[in-house]
Amino acid sequence: MTRSRKHIFRLTILIAALTATFLLTHFLQRYVEIGQELLTNHDFSSNLEAWKTRPAGTGAINLESGNILHLSSEDTDNFISIWQDLPPQPVDSLLKLSAYIKVQDVVQGPKGWHKARLILDRRDSSGKGQKLPHHAASLDGTAGWKLYEEVFRMAPDTAKMSVKAELARSSGNMWVRKPGLKQVSISPLFTAIRPLVFILWAFVLAWMFHPYFTGKPGVIASTATLLVLSAILAGTLAPAVSKTQLQGTGKEVLISIGSKIDMIGKNLEEPGEEHPYDVYIKRTEIGKIGHFLLFGVFSFLLFTCGKTIPVATILADAGILAGTTELLQFFTEGRTPKLYDFGIDLGGILTGLLIFFLLFRNKRRSNWQLELPADI
Repeated sequence: MTRSRKHIFRLTILIAALTATFLLTHFLQRYVEIGQELLTNHDFSSNLEAWKTRPAGTGAINLESGNILHLSSEDTDNFISIWQDLPPQPVDSLLKLSAYIKVQDVVQGPKGWHKARLILDRRDSSGKGQKLPHHAASLDGTAGWKLYEEVFRMAPDTAKMSVKAELARSSGNMWVRKPGLKQVSISPLFTAIRPLVFILWAFVLAWMFHPYFTGKPGVIASTATLLVLSAILAGTLAPAVSKTQLQGTGKEVLISIGSKIDMIGKNLEEPGEEHPYDVYIKRTEIGKIGHFLLFGVFSFLLFTCGKTIPVATILADAGILAGTTELLQFFTEGRTPKLYDFGIDLGGILTGLLIFFLLFRNKRRSNWQLELPADI
């Protein structure tokens, strides 16, 4: 088989595996409902009975025709909220929170989570919010009607919980229709297919990246590549609870470091005012930065290890890894594939290529061409 045919065959296998995984994420049902609706008056057929509201300032909460809830606010100084308190459910039970939502001209408030939100708010016996996944929807800007849903696993020590729709210190308009909360279980078919998908991709990824370690890339480069690849896969397979806790801890560490080294000089005019650095860290989605950096470093290392591999092949391999890790989140508890995250990964890959080119453009590399090699 000629070299070009080998490349085409290899790429065909990878795209076929990626396509099959993509189809599974769209047609395989993850959860089945096993319980009754937990919300009282979930469709607002009895006006706002059983719901509590907090309109404030220039905000308003109205029920429009068709039993559609409308939240509006003209400023970012207040929380405009409607919620329903519920007793905590059994530990490890799965709850699906869903609603049809439309937003218009929503402007994010001072912090990153100050948006139009649908959340499952869970608190401990002291009333403190638990560091657990809670967003079913977090929106800004303008978007038409769409069904948003997310599944949450009940954790120990949850003493209070509530379903809440709100404009959290954000201006604009939010419409909500048919919010629901039901107990679900994992589909038996999903349970059977999930390990097979992971096993398949373990073999595919090992086969895909094997050529990068057969050209004697050096111990440091090959070890670093394996470590970064392992970090990418660990981040992909981490359940949502672990990811949320890790990001929260990461932000606390960064804020602590900033305060200790006095990064910007904490000369605040008013006592108790938050330092700009702290505000920036709290607003920043460090998970997105992690996506970008990991794939940037990984791309750079692939170019370092694959000195005889065409640039087009390296870019394709890195891009396929980005798509694969995003799709595999469908098979990870509490995670959902996102096109936006895939775009961030691609940005990191191209940045890694750019940095490699700038650093080593004057050194000979056997294959800078973007096209596949010619037949031999």
